[in-house]
Amino acid sequence: MNRPFRPGMIVTVGDPNKKVRGVYVKMDLRYLYLKSDRDGPDADTIILVPNSVVFASDISVSQPKSKSTGGDKDDGKSTLDQITQG
Repeated sequence: MNRPFRPGMIVTVGDPNKKVRGVYVKMDLRYLYLKSDRDGPDADTIILVPNSVVFASDISVSQPKSKSTGGDKDDGKSTLDQITQG
């Protein structure tokens, strides 16, 4: 299976009028899972993008910018684990 994304990469999906952006978490047969890369109340939101949208849309991928504070990189897995387990 082709894996164009790696956990932690910034992915933008959609046409110029309506885009979805977030940190790649995983992709399965139905959805692309992105963690919101915004600060504030939406910081831990997991965005599910149907693959029908992904396959019909423009996609851009970039590496996350490193934080100058040096903390651990959050790839969204812990948030997804919390959502899927409870």
